[in-house]
Amino acid sequence: MSRKPVICVAGEHDYAIQAMSYNPVYAINKAFTQAIARAGGVPFTPLGVNLEERYCDLADGLLLTGNQHIHPGRYGSTFLNDELAKGVNPWRDYSDFDLLAAFMYAGKPILGIGRGMQVINVALGGNLFQSLEYERKIHNVASYHPVEASAGSFLEQLFGGHFRVNSFHRQGVNVVGNGLEVVAQTPDGIIEAIAHQSSPIYGVQFRPELLDDTVTQREVPDMGLLFSFFLGKCLAAH
Repeated sequence: MSRKPVICVAGEHDYAIQAMSYNPVYAINKAFTQAIARAGGVPFTPLGVNLEERYCDLADGLLLTGNQHIHPGRYGSTFLNDELAKGVNPWRDYSDFDLLAAFMYAGKPILGIGRGMQVINVALGGNLFQSLEYERKIHNVASYHPVEASAGSFLEQLFGGHFRVNSFHRQGVNVVGNGLEVVAQTPDGIIEAIAHQSSPIYGVQFRPELLDDTVTQREVPDMGLLFSFFLGKCLAAH
């Protein structure tokens, strides 16, 4: 039996209403773990803080997932308005950034999706648009649209130079972090994917965990190939 790569899949730090009170919980959209499993990996979710190096020891790679905004203080900014302040969670920031640091130090492959791509960018010195609608007059939420992949990039090798993706993001990469390069953009210039120039670190702004070969009516490629690509990198680095 061939060995299956073990992937640490970062989740959310949230609250649930139970017995008339708010209780802290760990949460994750099962689409992320299911995508890893379908591609042949073994996903697990970290359920504690200050254990990031131990999780790194257990895993072959790291998947940083979407949802919840990064506190703008992480990239030297302040909230554009009070509404944006409601979408952050400092505990998740601590966990994601510490996980990323541990896996980067170990040289293990990392894939960031949505917020995960933004975490990678901010950790490497970049910054974000807090509101694409307010700052760029672009509304990409819940839409399917074309992207253009850079020649020779991992996305171009997987899907070709032009393909369609989904979008749910209200924020996006502005200034690109150190050592990163843009490998896919929308026609109006929104950055949809990044990759590190020398390390196995990849990020996509769209949501591939929601796109498989059943979404043919949208003319979207089977994004299971992206997860297979990532797991292959994890096995190669083992």
